[in-house]
Amino acid sequence: SPDGATIASAGSDARSFVWDATSGEVVHQFPLSDRAWGIAYSPDGTRLATGSLSALTIWDTATGVAINEIEYEQDSALHVHFSADGSHLIAAGVDGILRILEIASGRLVQEIVADQQVLQGSAVNPDGTILATAASGSDVRLWDYHGGERLLTLKGAGEGVNLVDFSPDGRQVYFGEQ
Repeated sequence: SPDGATIASAGSDARSFVWDATSGEVVHQFPLSDRAWGIAYSPDGTRLATGSLSALTIWDTATGVAINEIEYEQDSALHVHFSADGSHLIAAGVDGILRILEIASGRLVQEIVADQQVLQGSAVNPDGTILATAASGSDVRLWDYHGGERLLTLKGAGEGVNLVDFSPDGRQVYFGEQ
């Protein structure tokens, strides 16, 4: 979680968990309809998003109750994260498309065709203006969050890139493989 008090996990057993980071005790268990591929905390830590083969679900971290489920008819969301202001959910899919959805309504706001293989990682910079995508066997790419235009390609990232993130000040991009 953003405050370091809890740790969230998603698994192939159609369950996600929130753990107390100090005691290691399970705080919440979230039953899912199928395998969870992606999981992310909202910037303020009050919500948790899970992405699976068929749905994106937003959970209340205090109560463990699902507060919104967005049907996801596209290929599975391998990676999910919240926008910098917490109002949108970004889902990176196996189809190479980055989808930005409004959380309140579930409405698709924008699709960015990343022209990459399976998107395994994505991130948004702290001020919410740039998205980064990573795909196995591909370069890392930076995108304009609002317009969807490609800003920069980091060539030679190598095979197996599936993690990407921004530094806290947004001036650097980190990438690698797990």
